[in-house]
Amino acid sequence: MDRPERLEPDDQGNDGGACVSYDGGKSWSSILNQPTAQFYHVTTDHRTPYNVYGSQQDNWAMMVPSIGFEGAITWKDYVEPGGGESGYIAIKPEEPYTVYGGGIGTGPGDGRLLSWNPSTRQVRNVTVWPEVFGYGAFRQKYRFQWTFPIEISPHDPDTVYVCSQHVHKSTDEGTNWEVISPDLTRNDPDKLQVSGGPITAERGAAEMYCNIFAFRESPHRQGLFWAGSDDGLVHISKDGGQNWENITPGDDLMPEWSKVSIIEPSPHDEATAYLAVIRYMHGDPAPYLYKTSDYGQSWTKITNGIPEDQFTRVIREDPEPQGPALPGPRSACMSRSTTARTGSRSSPTCRSARSTTSSSKALT
Repeated sequence: MDRPERLEPDDQGNDGGACVSYDGGKSWSSILNQPTAQFYHVTTDHRTPYNVYGSQQDNWAMMVPSIGFEGAITWKDYVEPGGGESGYIAIKPEEPYTVYGGGIGTGPGDGRLLSWNPSTRQVRNVTVWPEVFGYGAFRQKYRFQWTFPIEISPHDPDTVYVCSQHVHKSTDEGTNWEVISPDLTRNDPDKLQVSGGPITAERGAAEMYCNIFAFRESPHRQGLFWAGSDDGLVHISKDGGQNWENITPGDDLMPEWSKVSIIEPSPHDEATAYLAVIRYMHGDPAPYLYKTSDYGQSWTKITNGIPEDQFTRVIREDPEPQGPALPGPRSACMSRSTTARTGSRSSPTCRSARSTTSSSKALT
């Protein structure tokens, strides 16, 4: 009897992972056949050993330990820490280690923001404002986009910030919220309509525009805030949000309508911060990285050494003194040395961890 010909597996990729079929598509595996995921942001808590947290596209948020006490870290170690599939997760640095997670589209009660107590496993909907969906962004009181910032104050573990077009502050674990900024976006009415057009209209309130996309409180001074919007504005407040100053780099340095993806306050100097800006949505894959050393009064572009087609979503500065800044291009791992020399002049350089894109050009 002839043996049937073995069918090669078929793969089907989707937002949540990949499914596999060995019978020509008659049946498919679940997405749990392989440990893959698309994460927006990852973070850790302050326990020992620490846990790792992240929100997965088309799945729930997850928490896994950094050490498996029975050897490998497996599915049985996975915990859903309350958040949904989108955006940031922030963890209170002391007991009960309350977790705040974005939950647009998947939060209980359609909650935009969830808090989770790891001791009781209780999930609370602490959304800033209940919204009725089905309209354009112009109808929303507060515009919370898919990956809106969530930040625990580095100076007060009971203070949490979240951002719509405004900065919101809570000191009672999300029971009450205070608005501490004006609208820090361009607030262009033409860009707040129903997205997608008449055939594929999107009214799920996930694809908001004119939002604060990046937010950080200075690790050096309480009440020193940096905020960047997805429509290309950067603001600073030095007095806890009472007053805000527009410190956006000029159009000759940062093109209008750029998205401020990440703001990184320097861990070493209060006046220094970095911006990672992206424009690939405009058909521009170039990297846009900036540094200020005077609270945003002036900016320097610092992209020399990064390939021209490597848009850069993130930049971090090494917490060790004289350590490198670390930009995150879309397909390379790079570092910016602050002590390298070119000739007799001290000059920072950017080098790729991959030999195919390595460069010795100065990153200035």
